[in-house]
Amino acid sequence: MRVTAAGSLPGTDFRGALTAMTEALPEVLPLPELPARGVASQLVGRALGLIDGLGFDLQPAGWRLTPHSTAEQRRARAQWRNDLDDTEELLQGFDQTLKVGVAGPWTLAACVERPMGTGCSPTTARAARSHRRCWRASAGCGPNSVAGCRAPRC
Repeated sequence: MRVTAAGSLPGTDFRGALTAMTEALPEVLPLPELPARGVASQLVGRALGLIDGLGFDLQPAGWRLTPHSTAEQRRARAQWRNDLDDTEELLQGFDQTLKVGVAGPWTLAACVERPMGTGCSPTTARAARSHRRCWRASAGCGPNSVAGCRAPRC
């Protein structure tokens, strides 16, 4: 049986978190996410740091799509480079699986504003409404349900 972890860790010391995770979960090692280091290290900021060819800007309401990359996006890219350099250095000889968690396209579509501050696209909004209707229509299962519910086929 393989055991792994997902989610954020407290603190700002990436090297210390990686060392602790290596000791606790040696078979499938999750790359630590430390949101206390700033917005560039949080779930959405980390994912935007990996996207090349699109620019993103941090506004008071959250991330926004822009024509050019900004200092915040460059900071997220630099954070990735530093984390991967530290990972390479600390995991010399590591021959197991390294799990990297990144926000997917639906999360990014829901969390990133369009350039004129108009929120998510109409297509995304329709998809979200359809998904909510689907969950309500399922037999007692919903987003707050704990017992083994499967997502309904819509």
